Amino acid sequence: MVNIIEYYDIVSLAKDEQMTPTHIANRLGCSKMDAIRKIKYAEKHLNSTDEVKGYKRYEKVLDLTFGQFLSIETMLSSATDFKSKMLHILSCILRPKDEVIFDNEDAVREDEHNKRLLQEPFYKLIAPLNNFLEDRDTFHFESFKDVFYDSDSGKEAVGDEEEDEAPKDYSFERKWYWVQILDMLSGEDAHKWDDSLNMKMSTAAPFIAYRVSKAKKEWAEANRRDQEMKARSRR
Repeated sequence: MVNIIEYYDIVSLAKDEQMTPTHIANRLGCSKMDAIRKIKYAEKHLNSTDEVKGYKRYEKVLDLTFGQFLSIETMLSSATDFKSKMLHILSCILRPKDEVIFDNEDAVREDEHNKRLLQEPFYKLIAPLNNFLEDRDTFHFESFKDVFYDSDSGKEAVGDEEEDEAPKDYSFERKWYWVQILDMLSGEDAHKWDDSLNMKMSTAAPFIAYRVSKAKKEWAEANRRDQEMKARSRR
């Protein structure tokens, strides 16, 4: 069996033209014989369409809670390696069947959840992951363009060929960006943060978009008035 982490390791080695039993054995920490088996397994199941079962599935951003969305976006903005980011997304969009409200604060339970995901064959996880990533791109760069990210840069788009790169800008705005969003959603009342984290993105996203658009409009109007005053003062 090849799990999702091993799959991305194999993909990375193939990209670097190092997909040999020796390289795979060293990367995965297994014997060369097991490496050969994993290569054959991956090749055999690469186009399989079997679906994962036994989880609550979330493949659209608007079906998430703001807490799920926040967990995914903060991970994608971090310097963590690509395969760990993908596993984290899966842990947020494939949840335990009995979970009523998204809650990933119990480290022991989340560790067990991740272990279960790593016991799933990679090919059963690729479809829900890719479906979510495609919907996320539509969400950020079409439906809610320029609300959460600058769409012109495309910096936060995620794909299989993404390079692992640590953020270069550690400014106050970047460090506290998502906290600012959460605080805005909560009416600048920290006592309401838990309620906001449990809010559906179908409610949270339009509200945030409205507040961001309103702030941009007010800034543009203030800037225009400032320019007019400067122009009059020069006459």
